[in-house]
Amino acid sequence: PLLSVADNDSRKIRNTWTANAAFNWEIIDNLRLKIDGGIEDYRQDEERFYGITTYYAGNTSKYPNTPSNLHTEAARRKLRNTNTLNYDFANVLKNDDHSLNLLIGEELTWTKSNKLTSMIENFPTFYDAPMAWNFLSSGTALYTSNYYSPNDVLLSFFARVNYDYKHRYSIGATFRADGSSKFGKSNRWGYFPSAAASWTISNEEWMKGASSWLDQLKIRYSFGTAGNNNIPSGQLNKEFSANASAWISSNDTYWSAGKILNNPDLKWETTYTHNIGLDFSFLKGRISGSIEIYQNDTKDLLILFPISGTGYDSQYRNIGSTRNRGAELSLTMPIIQKKDYGLSISGNISYNRNRITSLGGLEAITGRTVQSYWASTEIGDDYRVEVGQPLGNMYGYICDGRYEVSDFDYVNEKWVLKEGVADASAIIGSSYLRPGALKLKADEDGVIRKHVIGNATPDFQGGFALNAYIKGIDISANFTYMIGNDVYNANKVEFTSSRKFYNRNLLECMDVDKRWTNINWETGELVNDPEQLAAMNAGTTMWSPCIGNAVFTDWAVEDGSFLRMQSATIGYTLPEKLTEKAFIRKLRFYVTGTNLFCLTKYSGYDPEVDTRRATPLTPGVDYSAYPKSIGCVFGLNLTF
Repeated sequence: PLLSVADNDSRKIRNTWTANAAFNWEIIDNLRLKIDGGIEDYRQDEERFYGITTYYAGNTSKYPNTPSNLHTEAARRKLRNTNTLNYDFANVLKNDDHSLNLLIGEELTWTKSNKLTSMIENFPTFYDAPMAWNFLSSGTALYTSNYYSPNDVLLSFFARVNYDYKHRYSIGATFRADGSSKFGKSNRWGYFPSAAASWTISNEEWMKGASSWLDQLKIRYSFGTAGNNNIPSGQLNKEFSANASAWISSNDTYWSAGKILNNPDLKWETTYTHNIGLDFSFLKGRISGSIEIYQNDTKDLLILFPISGTGYDSQYRNIGSTRNRGAELSLTMPIIQKKDYGLSISGNISYNRNRITSLGGLEAITGRTVQSYWASTEIGDDYRVEVGQPLGNMYGYICDGRYEVSDFDYVNEKWVLKEGVADASAIIGSSYLRPGALKLKADEDGVIRKHVIGNATPDFQGGFALNAYIKGIDISANFTYMIGNDVYNANKVEFTSSRKFYNRNLLECMDVDKRWTNINWETGELVNDPEQLAAMNAGTTMWSPCIGNAVFTDWAVEDGSFLRMQSATIGYTLPEKLTEKAFIRKLRFYVTGTNLFCLTKYSGYDPEVDTRRATPLTPGVDYSAYPKSIGCVFGLNLTF
């Protein structure tokens, strides 16, 4: 793993300059104008080194088995201007029972960015990352690309009104009109209304009898819409790229269409949200919290959709809709509250279920969009996106252990499967079908098919915090958890096979005393005698690492439930009588630790992993993820 990290090294240098200013003017009583704006300038230089042990050096580079480096320079400039006018009707209503507030506004953001990339290969084989970065000219420049993104302009108009009667009944409404340069003229504007109402039951006259134990009881409902335009700029027009070749034309450079087909019919993705909530507080704040029940429907999903037979790889489209339903409970309980010591606990738990309600007339999506690509194209579709099913469904085969000698007849120096035994040769490779090979379970009709074998979405998730103090010492600890989420452990597949690579490390479960072997270790010869082969592998449990392709099975899907101590802090505040002589009001020393431990049955480094997200349709894959580090911070708070 350390060699892998060194050979996949990277360096990023970021510089961000921001400036913000605001102007406030109370034109007349309770009528306020606010004008504010900001400028942001962002720059990043990145070096990405590929050493000789990387997949790029062995399989992609024009100069195989030599180091390479990708140099990237990114720049982004952003301008923002927001103007709001707020009026409080207190002087008009002249009644404390009523409260009315109105806000109208406009906002404009303008973003321009560009990215320059240069791939340099064929460095000397002994180069490490720092040598490549310091001596880029000693490699061979393969290409240079400078891409200027079309301007990203967003113009918004919005209004909000809030009304409250006797601090019991409240209603509010908002309306947004957003125009984005990412969409064509006919679809440029999206309109997003929202409304909310609440009833504070505890403030009613007939609830005064409960004031001894009830602090607050409020029920609320809201409905809202929100737009999403989070796709790259420039999808309306056809893009061309410059390529270097002397074979296409008489010139060294020729132009060709890009890999993504333009789509002038793109429009806003819209989410419709219903939320019912109950806020409560009892016993002078000893128990307080909220209960939320919600439903979110997202329509016209913006998805990079694979297309074939056109010369293009994919196209951004508005396809389908999804539904999320769930509930969340939050609680805060100050258990002990004394002058010199105290203890409180707070936490939340949430439950969510999602479902695909439409795919724009399709029953399912197949192809590149639902492939994680950690093993290139060997596995194919390893996720299933289907109407009526949740997102995050993992799609693979059912592992049936391994082929035993008893599954074959040895005829004419060939291993022949017995009748009724499932044949996995088309999946694992026909030349690898022999005793000890990975065995896959067939359906009732005898055919080996893929099935949904896991889902990355947790059943429950949330966190909780403990806070305590005694004299001048304060202690806090924050925990997060997930229950019921599956992890696609691609490392188990990668490091239990010799596919493509014959001099690699294998996981401990593939030690020679645990795995099937077809070799007589004393003579180095291949064994085909059935009785000798069975005797050699008696007591072993794992299949042979010899396989032609990477195969995703339920054996590589693991329960990723965990409890993590996200952070813990211990602090000490010096008594004021010691600090006031130095004109110091408060002096506190503290130490904070992060990611201190994680309790889980997951066999990988970290169950909270998500490495293959070129598309949001392939969550929960663990492939070559470096483990989270444990952090420690020492500090002090000083107040004069």
